[in-house]
Amino acid sequence: MTNHCLPFPSRRPVSAAVWALLGTLLLCPLATHAQALAQPGAGDVQRSVQPPQTPAPRQDATPAVKVSPAQPDEASDKVALRIPVRVLRINGATVVSEPVLQALLSDVPGRSFTLPELQHVLRRVGDYYRSLGYPVARAVLPAQDIRDGVVTVLVLEGRLGAVSFDNQSLISESSLARLFGDAFVGTVVSQPELERRLLLLGDTPGASRAGAVLQPGAHTGETDVRVQVDGADRLISQIDFDNHGNRYTGYWRVGAQATVNSPAGVGDQIQLRGLTTNESLSYVRLGYRLPVHTAAWTAGVAWSQVNYKLAREFAYLDAKGWARTATIDTSYTLVRTPDHSLSTALTWDHKTFEDRIEVLDPASVTRKSSDVWSLALNGFGNRDARNHAFSFIWSHGQLNLPTMAQKAADAAGPRTQGSFDKLVFAGNATMPLDKGWSVYANAYWQHAFNNLDASEKFSLGGASGVRAYPQGEASGDQGQLGSVELRYTPPLSTLQWAGFLDAGHVRLDHEAYNSVGPQSRSLYALGGSLLWAPRQDLGLKLMLATRVGTEPVQSEPDNSRTRLWLQGLWRF
Repeated sequence: MTNHCLPFPSRRPVSAAVWALLGTLLLCPLATHAQALAQPGAGDVQRSVQPPQTPAPRQDATPAVKVSPAQPDEASDKVALRIPVRVLRINGATVVSEPVLQALLSDVPGRSFTLPELQHVLRRVGDYYRSLGYPVARAVLPAQDIRDGVVTVLVLEGRLGAVSFDNQSLISESSLARLFGDAFVGTVVSQPELERRLLLLGDTPGASRAGAVLQPGAHTGETDVRVQVDGADRLISQIDFDNHGNRYTGYWRVGAQATVNSPAGVGDQIQLRGLTTNESLSYVRLGYRLPVHTAAWTAGVAWSQVNYKLAREFAYLDAKGWARTATIDTSYTLVRTPDHSLSTALTWDHKTFEDRIEVLDPASVTRKSSDVWSLALNGFGNRDARNHAFSFIWSHGQLNLPTMAQKAADAAGPRTQGSFDKLVFAGNATMPLDKGWSVYANAYWQHAFNNLDASEKFSLGGASGVRAYPQGEASGDQGQLGSVELRYTPPLSTLQWAGFLDAGHVRLDHEAYNSVGPQSRSLYALGGSLLWAPRQDLGLKLMLATRVGTEPVQSEPDNSRTRLWLQGLWRF
């Protein structure tokens, strides 16, 4: 095959004719392969360091809630006096209606009881309240003169009195009181509500676990709560490495992360992450998050930047650029129990991009920006070793192209300028089978309502996609991606083996504008993995995948059918 690619001239002012020639040369394939490669831009590179991630389920133990018994009602078994009961009057019940309690004690009127016998019957009320999640409620016989068989029963539902803390956390006691919820005082003590608040305290940076002891309060019918909060490490560091990167910005990546818990003593958190590759890519992200009034509501800000320079087949272009993102978000936990959680989040991202081709004189510079609002519903659940997690995300954004030339080229091509919308679902689930075997599945689905900029697309290939294809392979506006794994963990072993099947389909553009070539792609892979995790803070994972079908690699010249992925992590 004849090579029609010519060397570029030295950098000096050029005529319009030469500019046209250079434009042709930029699209010319290299002699090593016939198929033209798509040049990655800042949006593609940004997605490579922030791939779509399915949320992780959590394993929570039920918070320890201990109930100190109330003083028993004074009554002597030697008292043989029998009390005829003609009518029961029930006072003090607010959570359960009086007709329900009357039905619960419907066999009492018309009979005679000794005082101990009547107190024993009234335990039904406390048992019924406990079945509804009210652990300290009980019914008692107040001091009274019983006339004409009219007996008054007082229901002590257990309203919250004083709250105190046994604080071993990094959070100040005044902040714990605010996060636990001052408005909780005076309400009826509910086990689900108490567990929710304890779990949310345990989720707060600077704390690791929270429990409570319930004991009789200073006044009749009150219950005091002693909250025990365990501490967490002030600094958590992490070093990780992998070969999950891109051919043109570096396969091998090394990352470091530092998390500072509750630096201000209010349950806040600072997180710094950096990443670099064996080529010319660097990434940094700084984030700060804190609870707002209660532990259920948090807000955060973050800033990130990725810088890149293309290597290998695109090195001759001297192509480089950057992408920056400023983020403000807030989230609220709607449901929180040991078995499941449901939360919502609102996020605003301001993204700016710059791509440069400096082989030209003057350099070709392309800039753009976008503002994206996202509303998410996130959840997880676990029970009997089964667990799942999911996210639904709706995003609405505005892509801004600053120059008339960019707008004209976009109008004649992809038409991404202006507003756009997309829907995303991500989820995963694990189901145990028998004797160390389990099945894991994950899915990612994206639907676009407009043609999307590269920063909003998703890719099928990569270590978190169809693993026989390189990172960034088959990028498109909408489609679906899934994987099923059969896992085996030998007894008392630090190893886990797995076999997997990956599949994905992507539509390259929501509305096709280029009639050349296919408008969609489908990728498939089979493979196996080995995970070694001797401790919770140390792990190494190998994945080997091979292509199924005839779909070739298009994003890089290496068309090998098999791909090996490596990832290691050390947290300290």
